[in-house]
Amino acid sequence: MYIALFYLFFFFSSVFTLPIFPLDDDEWDAVEESVVVEIIESHYESLVDAVLVSDIEDVLMTLSYTDAKQRILDDTRDILDLKDSHCQCLRNEMFVLGDILYDIHSASYDLVAPTIDAFNSQGSQLLQYMTEDELVSWMSSLNAVLLRRLQLLLDPKEIQAKLLDKMAKACHVRPFHRSNMKNTGNKSWADRIAASLHYRSPPDHRQQQLLSKNTQTQKNVAPFWTGYIDEIYDDLKTQMDDEVYQIVEYIREDML
Repeated sequence: MYIALFYLFFFFSSVFTLPIFPLDDDEWDAVEESVVVEIIESHYESLVDAVLVSDIEDVLMTLSYTDAKQRILDDTRDILDLKDSHCQCLRNEMFVLGDILYDIHSASYDLVAPTIDAFNSQGSQLLQYMTEDELVSWMSSLNAVLLRRLQLLLDPKEIQAKLLDKMAKACHVRPFHRSNMKNTGNKSWADRIAASLHYRSPPDHRQQQLLSKNTQTQKNVAPFWTGYIDEIYDDLKTQMDDEVYQIVEYIREDML
């Protein structure tokens, strides 16, 4: 839906920057290949940008203006073992979550072009010489590669790990010095939070029991809002799959 004008821009910009001296067949092949790849990259960048901006806004609206917001605050308070009197530090938690999600949007957009370049470099056949079926197959394989990388960014547990880390700092749960973080690189987010809390407080058998119970419960349980993040990924997958034939048709009929 946002393909034609965008692609025409890149086509003409590429054509009018060609050198004026004659090109041999190999050089023309390279030019045509670069134009096709640039079109594909622009298509995916536009798609990822549009889907993530819309879906992230929807998720934040839902989580911020429903009962889900209080549940997020309660979960963070319990995991960090905060007392009610200290929960004022959580008042900006939804803004922090928003920052994390928009960082994911930026990272997702930025990975598109390098991923496509790397994927295309592995092939032995130029895109402009592929049949329609071959190009569809190539695009479908590219979708799978892109989606695997996007799924790593859209991991609810990793998102919650970042959220807890930022909220722990905001609530002064632990001193944030590099020396305090040594030997924690391979630990799960729950273990890291637990280690930080134990470092902060004098030995307290009751507190350690409570914290151990909280973190053990969380280790293998995804955040309750996992479904919202999964919907973003599902939306990306649906859009990518639905537009394969559209972009293939455009490339073959209008560009080659």
